[in-house]
Amino acid sequence: MKNILKCMIASATIWSGVLYAEIPYAPDFSLKSHVLQEPPALMQNHTTGLPESWEYYATKAPKQNVLVPTMPVIMEVCAIADMTHYVYPTKEALMQGCRRGDSGLLHFVLQPYQYSPTLHTLESIHLMPSTRQTYIYPQIVIYYKLDEKDQNILTSIELGDFYDKNGSIIINGETFQYSQDVMQAFHKLIYEISDAMYLPETFHLTQYHNSLR
Repeated sequence: MKNILKCMIASATIWSGVLYAEIPYAPDFSLKSHVLQEPPALMQNHTTGLPESWEYYATKAPKQNVLVPTMPVIMEVCAIADMTHYVYPTKEALMQGCRRGDSGLLHFVLQPYQYSPTLHTLESIHLMPSTRQTYIYPQIVIYYKLDEKDQNILTSIELGDFYDKNGSIIINGETFQYSQDVMQAFHKLIYEISDAMYLPETFHLTQYHNSLR
């Protein structure tokens, strides 16, 4: 009887070992075995309004200087360089006179590499708005455009008499106080370009030449 009991115990032990070997340990890493909890609430600042769009965080573009464009554009220049037969009261009238080839007017179109070296001094210039209602007869008109044939004018600049300290500088219709630095730079540019074009001696540029002294 004891032998039979020993055999039964031994058989049960062996059989349990076989069953245990057939079921290896397999840990469960799924979310079912974990208790999900919400993360702690973040601190709220109710005194500062949050932007509604991520565009708020975009890097703001630097302020552009309209006197010296940062993008590659052409410059169309029209200037009174000698005695004229007509009076040009507006920038449009003066530019039309240049395009017609009126006597006494200087007209040319410049690429960025032609005007940038001379005008780089204007990059740090800050013009002061003028509240005076002054009207100037433009002596120089400058158009910045993407293309010579493009009718869309990106920036228009009107300069009056170089020696008129009470004059103004008009940019895109907005009036600014007289700036000798601005006048000097554009007069220098016109004088340099006209000199490089080998203009005839009969074409006088005394005003621009004297302004550079």
